Parts: sequence; C-alpha cells; structure tokens
Amino acid sequence: MTSANYGAQWMTSNRLRLNSDKTQFIWVGSRQGLANVAVTEIMLNGFSIKTSPVVTCLGVTIDAELTFSTHVKQISARCFYQLRQLWSIRGSALRRLCMTLYIGSWFENE
Repeated sequence: MTSANYGAQWMTSNRLRLNSDKTQFIWVGSRQGLANVAVTEIMLNGFSIKTSPVVTCLGVTIDAELTFSTHVKQISARCFYQLRQLWSIRGSALRRLCMTLYIGSWFENE
C-alpha cells in the first residue's frame, strides 16, 4: 500500500473527505534532487492532484527547496504596504495613534 493510499484510507476511516479544489501537493528537496523527480501528479481517492512548486499551509507559503523566500517576500510586501499607509497620514496623526493603527492592522489582516 502506498502512502497516498494509506492517507486516503485514514481519511475514510475518520469520516473525512478530500477537497480536491483545495488540496495541494509539493515535492521537497534540493534543486538537484527535484530535477530528478519525474512525477507531476498523484492520484488520491480518484482525484488527480498536480504538483506545485509552492504551497500554502496555515498561512505559511512553502517552496520546494524550503527557502521560504516566497513567504518572506509576501510578508515584506504586506509590511511595506502598512508602512506606506502610515506614511501618508503621518502629518495629521499623532505618533501614538499611528502605532495603534499599525498594531491593529496586523490583527485585522490575520
């Protein structure tokens, strides 16, 4: 029994169902090791799942080489966006208000 079939059997025995629209599959390894992988899709419970170079799990973007460069770029972009928003109102708002808005924006986006 393959690990994919084991996972499908586990899901069935625990009354879970695979959502093929949200399921992502990634090969993880070094650049040289990934170059040797020829499998581009797997079958799980009758669904064909294509491999992806980047997947998201609980808000963390994971790439195939585990460098997290895509995740860092996304977080940096969100931070710079918030800083630009604060910069545009810096003359009319007090420093304390800016800090409150900045901290509050993090909880709002999560």
